[in-house]
Amino acid sequence: MDRVNTASIVESCRALPGVSVEDREDGASLRLRSPEGRGRMDFYPLFPGLTLARIAVEAPSWPAPQPGPCTPEAKGPLLINYCLRGRCELILNDRRHVFLTAGQVSLTERFAQKEYLYPGRLYEGVELFLDPETAEAGVPLLREGFDLDLTALRQRYCPGGETFLADMPLPEELVDRLLRTESAAGRKTGVIDLLALLLSEESPAKAVQPVYRTRSQVEIARQTERLLTEDLTHPPTLRQLAERFGVSEGSVKNYFFAVYGESVSRYTARQR
Repeated sequence: MDRVNTASIVESCRALPGVSVEDREDGASLRLRSPEGRGRMDFYPLFPGLTLARIAVEAPSWPAPQPGPCTPEAKGPLLINYCLRGRCELILNDRRHVFLTAGQVSLTERFAQKEYLYPGRLYEGVELFLDPETAEAGVPLLREGFDLDLTALRQRYCPGGETFLADMPLPEELVDRLLRTESAAGRKTGVIDLLALLLSEESPAKAVQPVYRTRSQVEIARQTERLLTEDLTHPPTLRQLAERFGVSEGSVKNYFFAVYGESVSRYTARQR
């Protein structure tokens, strides 16, 4: 059974507020237009069990359809995300917060609850929807010609249903094929090269720890951002913030960096 039913995902998006769907010969495009911003997701089914999505967003969030019951135990297809620019927050169905930033890759069988969040109102990247067993059975060339053991991706990166996050800047030529080429063959070879890179014995992916943040930690970061920007001429000190939230100064700094991708001082200076 093919677990990559992106046609169903696209169809369910027709009912999302602010989202429109444009059907194309080679896939479908989702357009987001709202008072807060806009964005686009282009879906390209490449092989049975494998779809590429290109994502470009200038908005604080994008509503996400639920592929199934949103329980902590539920799993979907293997999702591989690569962020080229910006920052994305996912609240997964196991209730953990994951932050993906520029030059990072993530692999998970979990899916986002309700929406994707973009703390900096900017995101550009790609997402692969992969059912390893269906892809290998439907396209033997992936295993026999390119030596891609796709089922090993799940075993290597997501044992026990965990989510993997890593620093892995990609070569510009590979980024072009994944994100910009209009050639179907170019998109396919780009995806094959990305999968080969992840499966190589010398994969450049260097795991980032910790992967997850809790709801309370994220809320401290967001309240910190609100307090800092209320009065940029006299922002609260780290000590005052730490005392307010009952945590250490180091915790305030770590939580803030996890959510916004930069230090408190740099963020404040940039806002000024």
